Amino acid sequence: MAWQLIYTSAPRLLEAGRTGFGTVARHRAVSGTLASAIERFSQFARQPGHDLRRIIYSHRIVLSGASRYHVLSCIRDSGSDYTGRTSHIAHHLIAEAMEVRSLAASGITPADVLLAMKWRTGWNDPPRFLDPADEVSLSGMRVPPSSIWQKLAGSPSYARLPYSAAAGRGCFLILPPDVDGLQLVHESLLEDKAGAWNIAFTTCLEPGDDIGDFHWMGVSAASPLRPQPDSATRPIFDLSTPATLPSPPPPRSETARAKPAEVEAPAIPNPVPSSLSRQPSASLAAADAPPSLSPEWSPQPVVKPQRKAPVLIIGILAALVLLACGTAAAWHLYQKKQAEVALQQTIQSVDLLWFKHGLKFELVASWLKSQQDPRLIQEYQKALEVIQANMAKTSSFATVPLPSKNDPADLFSKLVKHHQAWVDSYSALADSKMVQDWESKLPSEMISEVTPMLEREKRAWNDLAAHFKKPLKPEPPATQPYLDKALTLLSAGSQPRGKPSEWKSLLKSLEAGKQTPAWLDVWESAEKLTRASPVQGAEDLEKRAAEAPAWLVQMIAAKKQDSIAFTTSTVPPPPAPSAPAPPEKEVLPADLVDDPLGSHPIYIVAPDKDSPLIPALASLELPVAENMKIYISSKTAGFKDLKEWTENTTQSSYTEKVFSVGRMADKSQQIVFAGNRLVRIPDTRQNTRVVARSEDGQKLLFEVRIFLEPLEYLLEFNPWPSFIAANANNRISLSGMVPFLQRLHLVAVPSPQYGIRSDTPGSMQKKFFLKLNVSDEYEVISPTTAPARDEFAIDFQTRKKEELEKGIQAERKLRDGLPASLAGREAKIKGYNDAIAAKEAELAEVTKTLDALQNVKIASFTLPPGTYTLMETSKGPRDLCKIEIQSPSAAK
Repeated sequence: MAWQLIYTSAPRLLEAGRTGFGTVARHRAVSGTLASAIERFSQFARQPGHDLRRIIYSHRIVLSGASRYHVLSCIRDSGSDYTGRTSHIAHHLIAEAMEVRSLAASGITPADVLLAMKWRTGWNDPPRFLDPADEVSLSGMRVPPSSIWQKLAGSPSYARLPYSAAAGRGCFLILPPDVDGLQLVHESLLEDKAGAWNIAFTTCLEPGDDIGDFHWMGVSAASPLRPQPDSATRPIFDLSTPATLPSPPPPRSETARAKPAEVEAPAIPNPVPSSLSRQPSASLAAADAPPSLSPEWSPQPVVKPQRKAPVLIIGILAALVLLACGTAAAWHLYQKKQAEVALQQTIQSVDLLWFKHGLKFELVASWLKSQQDPRLIQEYQKALEVIQANMAKTSSFATVPLPSKNDPADLFSKLVKHHQAWVDSYSALADSKMVQDWESKLPSEMISEVTPMLEREKRAWNDLAAHFKKPLKPEPPATQPYLDKALTLLSAGSQPRGKPSEWKSLLKSLEAGKQTPAWLDVWESAEKLTRASPVQGAEDLEKRAAEAPAWLVQMIAAKKQDSIAFTTSTVPPPPAPSAPAPPEKEVLPADLVDDPLGSHPIYIVAPDKDSPLIPALASLELPVAENMKIYISSKTAGFKDLKEWTENTTQSSYTEKVFSVGRMADKSQQIVFAGNRLVRIPDTRQNTRVVARSEDGQKLLFEVRIFLEPLEYLLEFNPWPSFIAANANNRISLSGMVPFLQRLHLVAVPSPQYGIRSDTPGSMQKKFFLKLNVSDEYEVISPTTAPARDEFAIDFQTRKKEELEKGIQAERKLRDGLPASLAGREAKIKGYNDAIAAKEAELAEVTKTLDALQNVKIASFTLPPGTYTLMETSKGPRDLCKIEIQSPSAAK
């Protein structure tokens, strides 16, 4: 299954706060690094001379981390975008190495996929992460060949030109106008299906392309880039002038079968016949003389009678033959026994290796055992020893030596990739120099700086630790330099900058634990003392401040004296004159701020014990813009209370934007943005609403609502949001709910769950759940009826079933392809049979689960129109806002 990524121009991109050209949809499995690499070649040139009707097809091989990906792309003009300017769309398929190996074995080429795929020609949907159901199966994409080489060059044999010896490093194909370059490439790739996925190509070279990315490059004869190949070292095959084409090479199949000529061995003479070898010598020629008359002598030689072969010699030969046969049989048994011993040692060594390092994935262990290669096992052992040693270090990380052969599922490559990601994030955190600037910064600013790095290191560690049963955390942690600096600043002789609550949050994020000074609680209590506070409160703090720094002891003593003076005074002191309030500016129009049909994101911050306010604010990534306008209110609803705060240019810096009610306002009357994060608000003890507008005041950028006090409803709109309940096949879906909920970002709630509660008097059914189905609509689920059909679970089990079936076929193919002369063949066949049996048992369970899911009957129920309360239910019901639900007939 291949992932998708779609790149075009849109008013909202997948990355919050961005507009214009960028990624509008992709699968979550596509990493940010890989997505950035793909975005770089998602361009469509519009210089003079380029044909705007052209469609660019390409196949690239992209390395990201320790993995190799094949990216199939279709880029074309898409008319005008949301601003009326020209736009294009780049639709990409991303296939992993394991998927490509399966396609190559099936004879499917990259050009087959590019020709068979239904590519997008435009995008009008909101940005979103694609679901598993959107993954594309490439296994059935096979297209019959064309005869375009025959039409252009006069013979189909010219399809082998890109494989000629001169084109060993690649070539340029000059294409006549209106010729389908993809059909040309397809016909050429069919000459070598097994190696087709090793050929990177593009049918239309673009100005921003790097020719080093491709083997074959198509260039239109009418393109302004036509002169570029003339200055390159690669050969040029100009199909616009077929007469200039060289002769094609022989077929790839014949070349593969050809062998180098062997040196002719000298002829062996024929053996001499056995009868001539026993012919008598010339001295015995007298045997032909006539017989002599004398009986005493005759020239006829005396022939001695032949002696028969001794029986003893025959017995010795027979014994030798028997001995040789016995020795051979014994040697065969010995070899077989040695092979069994070697197999058993291999299994034991792999089991010991897995036990020693506490690895989880048993599939790699089974594959490694089947290889019976001690050297390969040693390579894996060395790699694991380096990974384990790095996980226990805090510096000087060693490079992991990659094994010469990887498992079919690339699981070990994922382990190495996750290890490298953690090493990079840990090193970046440990080697950061930002701690040197902390002396001049507030603790809230320190939190905003270190929190993203901490979160990145934590995510990387969790990904790495998932491969092990009991992973070891490095000691000391990478946060030690930050913790040491924070404790040093707190132990200085003067009062630290910032609030005690901020310091406590910082130390908690740095995992200070018992190193957190106990007097921070005393400082926090002292900050709350006022002149009207009882004297007893200050005296109690004095007792608790035994180990507090001198400045804190002096602060408590001063507050105690103020309380004594206030208590004993009969006439309260006159209030200090207050500065005149600055003139209030015009409020935002109600139809934009509280309109439920608006498009600006709303960030909801409701801190609790698991998610304190300061870290929650620091985790926000806001779409901050230059010269934006800020409106603020202590009430979280009602546009009339929003007042404009202007940017304080005297206190703003390159890294911070400070907004206040006047140039001389202190920190309690300031709101501060550091980069795209909100690091300070006027009052951390009351509800706050912050609205950001563009410089011209025509566009709402974002809104932050901070809830520190309980409210009946977190959000209020004017009018209430209205949705239409559509009923089809006993399923009720709420039209328009998806874009509305996509605007809401609940901080510290990564996977919000929603429900609705009826506010209509007399309604029998009070509560309903909302569930996002595979059609990207929120479906209404009644808890009192039969369970709803779980489409996501059905899709997951279906894909799992397909993967198991493919796995069984692959195991059988490997088993049946074992050579008959392979040592230990029986043991390997047994291993494959065991793996097949385990997969078949799992397939039976998956099939049973899938049948049960598909046989769930969908129970019907009614959702009466009326007023409802929208709730978030993942952390207990929290009322978000009131909504109206209408029937389709009423909406008309």
